[in-house]
Amino acid sequence: MYLHLGGDRVVRLREIVAILSAEGSAARAYAAQAEAQGRLVPSPEEPVHAYVVTRDRVYASPISTTTLARRAEQGAGGRRER
Repeated sequence: MYLHLGGDRVVRLREIVAILSAEGSAARAYAAQAEAQGRLVPSPEEPVHAYVVTRDRVYASPISTTTLARRAEQGAGGRRER
């Protein structure tokens, strides 16, 4: 299953490590560090509301953490993908 992050971006549910709100200073610092390392995939749309963390990349998303979490749960049929 996949999670739509906004625009034309999708990520496999099983690759997601965390979904962080872009409003928190810790999340912004984490995103800045990922950008410095070349791991941040910027959002094609503004403003950024969330960061979706995978092992290899950090995706900026214009979609709220609540909506992303709901989509992930629905996409997994109400259960976590293994």
